[in-house]
Amino acid sequence: MEDWRLTNQIRYLSGKEFKYGKFVAKGNNDHSHCEFCRTKFYDGDLCYLDNDSYYTVCEQCYNDFKEMFGWK
Repeated sequence: MEDWRLTNQIRYLSGKEFKYGKFVAKGNNDHSHCEFCRTKFYDGDLCYLDNDSYYTVCEQCYNDFKEMFGWK
């Protein structure tokens, strides 16, 4: 599948577990970006977060790639 949003994320996001919740800004980092489409998330925005809340994925990209990446 060719998709402009795919840029080697398979190396670090394959098999990760994500939960749907609110992004929480930490320290000087007041926002995050979807790992695929680069949508911005600010404090309190809903998105998919990995268990460490390091990686964020928007709902559309999560649904588009969850099978390919084996997300739970």
